[in-house]
Amino acid sequence: MGSPSSHSQMSEEGEKHDSDVRQLYVNTLLGKWREVVKLYETKPEVWSAEITSSGDTALHLIIDEDKEDVLEKLLEIILKADDGHHLRKVEALTKANEVGDTPLHRAAAIGSVKMCKSIVMAATELRLDGLLQVRNIWGENPIFMAVLDNRKHAFIYLLVDSDIVEDKVLISPLNGDTVLHCAILREHYGIRVDPLEYDDSVPTRTVPTRSSNLEYPPDNYQTCYQFLSILRRGGT
Repeated sequence: MGSPSSHSQMSEEGEKHDSDVRQLYVNTLLGKWREVVKLYETKPEVWSAEITSSGDTALHLIIDEDKEDVLEKLLEIILKADDGHHLRKVEALTKANEVGDTPLHRAAAIGSVKMCKSIVMAATELRLDGLLQVRNIWGENPIFMAVLDNRKHAFIYLLVDSDIVEDKVLISPLNGDTVLHCAILREHYGIRVDPLEYDDSVPTRTVPTRSSNLEYPPDNYQTCYQFLSILRRGGT
């Protein structure tokens, strides 16, 4: 059983952590990015702290605000921190909110290639595998998020340029839908574009939509590609 002094110290540390988290929340909410950066530099324990009732971290909110430079700075701080914080580094990138969205989910949903790339590169530096395989409560990984929200540039980056995609990432575990089924269902026919066409200047912000639980053909990639090509040519 611990001494009264040890319990008192633990209580003080807990209160100090809660105060830091509240400060992080307020500064993030008010857009005081310099203060947010200072907290990340001095308080590694807040990197993955839940600062909203829905379990969002500061990274989630910064991405939703489309603050690419702020995100890049925070990731730089995380990566340059002492190796003793390795677990905290990993948790900062993989922390999911109450619906299972990681920061990469959010970056894909708003369509920011730059933020997707920053997160993927940080994960690579940490030798963190499987970030694109993380699924939210609807079974959607970041690639599905990009498709469902018609963020074709982010989709292309995650699918092609990130070079970390496995076939199983492109299939929903809930109903067997591929990303192309989802694109067709949402009538996002332009999602199949030449990888050389995209750039970073993508309009942002949308509310994530959910994939369908309907079962429907086609049930293989080749048929999907052929079907999508026909639709894009106007049915000819």
